[in-house]
Amino acid sequence: VCISVQRVYVNKKIYSSFLGRFKDSVEKLKIGNPMKDDTDMGPMIDEAAIEKALFLIKDAKERGGKVITGGERKENFILPTVITEVPEDAEVIRKEAFSPIVVVNPVDNIEEGIERINNSDYGLQASIYTSDLRKSIIFTEKVEAGGVLVNEIPTFRVDIMPYGGVKGSGIGREGPQYAIEEMTEKKLIIMDYS
Repeated sequence: VCISVQRVYVNKKIYSSFLGRFKDSVEKLKIGNPMKDDTDMGPMIDEAAIEKALFLIKDAKERGGKVITGGERKENFILPTVITEVPEDAEVIRKEAFSPIVVVNPVDNIEEGIERINNSDYGLQASIYTSDLRKSIIFTEKVEAGGVLVNEIPTFRVDIMPYGGVKGSGIGREGPQYAIEEMTEKKLIIMDYS
């Protein structure tokens, strides 16, 4: 899913606590048949997608990243994977994974977080969790993304929103009004009857 969370940057002050709770939540996800109500995550789309995910995990590990859960294939599934301490030049940071892989890295402050978020050829949606209004404004103004959410997951989307990205995440916006505008070719006609 193009809008899935792939990179999480956490302030160092709460990093260890966050990582432990996040890992526990990820390990409770149920993989299986996506047609069943109790399934959290279905299989990968095809063998090429599985191989790409395994490559991204391997590349992150070779560059010093640590897989704290998942990181393996089980039949047509990639187990939900959390990788930490991933350097910014790793492929899983630079490319879209389209797989159940999340990188969780610590940052010193919001400025470093914004810099790392913007260190990508993509910019679909991003979010920040904070009770500091000043930080949320800085974040929304400086992050290079088509949509920025405050205290909401970046996968939140409703059709009336002008949904779309910047950089390699595309041009234009979806949503009924915006999609019609994108697909409409406007013509200006000027006539002088004199």
